[in-house]
Order: sequence, then structure tokens, then C-alpha cells
Amino acid sequence: MNFYNFLAHLGFGLIAISYLLEDILWLRIVAIVANSTIAAYNYLVPKEPLWIVIFWSVVFIGINITQIILLMRERRGIKFSEEEKELYHTVFACFSPVEFMKLLRIAEWKKARAGEVLMNAVEKSGKLLLIYNGEAIIEKEGNAIAKAKDGTFIGEIEYTLDRPNCATVKVVTPTKYLEWNTNNLKALLRRNPSMSASMQKALSQDLIQKLQQRKSDLVVEDVNARFYS
Repeated sequence: MNFYNFLAHLGFGLIAISYLLEDILWLRIVAIVANSTIAAYNYLVPKEPLWIVIFWSVVFIGINITQIILLMRERRGIKFSEEEKELYHTVFACFSPVEFMKLLRIAEWKKARAGEVLMNAVEKSGKLLLIYNGEAIIEKEGNAIAKAKDGTFIGEIEYTLDRPNCATVKVVTPTKYLEWNTNNLKALLRRNPSMSASMQKALSQDLIQKLQQRKSDLVVEDVNARFYS
């Protein structure tokens, strides 16, 4: 493979790699390098430079440079509180800082006292909650089936499947949480497909943790039943 063939493969290979990147900043950087390589190839290799290809490669480079400048300005203006930083690194790590900021803008911090009901079974609340600090108990038909602690979503079944909650969630200790209006949240995610994918990932991780915790609780209950029977 000579140098010029390598140049062509490098350009198209970088474009393929850019499609795999989740971070929009790195995606644009790789796209700039890819288009620069393709422009160089189409200038050096043909008998006469392919100016149409070169022109559009330069246009794409300019667009990406502009977007990088805007993105860097936007990121410099982002400042999270200590609580928000903790949530970002533990629950929303799959979001970019800018995406997380957009998510916070439509959320509301709230507090609940012990005994307060956050959600009722067989009712649509129209909201998605995330416990930041505290504890709540999840009840079904009057029986406690699980606990919701720090970093746990509440109302994800209603949000995901668009159907009433199947359990009641009652606060056990004073709790601080984030609340999203589901209509506003879905509208935001429709406008930002990458955010929608990240939210599904965060909810999936939450579900996996709940299933693992439920399995662990069942094992403990079985051991206790055998021991005390």
C-alpha cells in the first residue's frame, strides 16, 4: 500500500470511527482530521485536483470548527453544585456536561418528610423522580417489596411504558430528590436523540440495580426463613 492509498483509507476510516464516538467534541475533532485527509488526497492524487470534493470537505471542516468553538464556550459556562456533580458522576456519567445541564434546567429540587407519599399505585403522576439523599419504601397491595435509596429513579415504569404506577412509594426518612415533568422531559429528549439514548441507558442501569437488590433481598429472606423456622 503506497502513501496515497493509506491517506484515502485513513480519511474514510476516521469518518467511520467518528460515527462510533459518543462525545460530540471528539466526534467533531475526528471529523475535521478525516475531512482534511480526504481534501489532501483529492488534491494530491488525481491529475487535476477534484475541487468539488475539496470544497465540500473544507465546508465540513469549517462547520465542525464553528461548532467546536460554540461547544467550548458553552462548556466553559457550565458550573455544577456539589450535589449536581455527585449525581453527574454516579447516575448521569453517560451524559455530556452540556446534556446534563439541559436535564437539570427542566428539573426541580424538592424535599419530602417521613411518611409523605411520593407516588400512588394505579395512578399516573406525570413525573419522574430521582432520590438524591434519603430513603423511601415501595409498597404493593400494602406489602413492602423494595427500598429506594440514593441514586434511585422512581416512576420509571410510568415514564417508559406510559402506564399507571404499579406501586406506592412512601418516604421513610427525610428525602431530597429531583423531579421532572414527564411531558417536558420527553419533549427535551425528542429534540436531542443522543440524550434520549443516554437516558435509556441510565434507566436500564437503575433497573439492573433494582433487580440485583431484589434478588439479594429474596436470598436474605429465604435464609432467615430457614434459620428461624
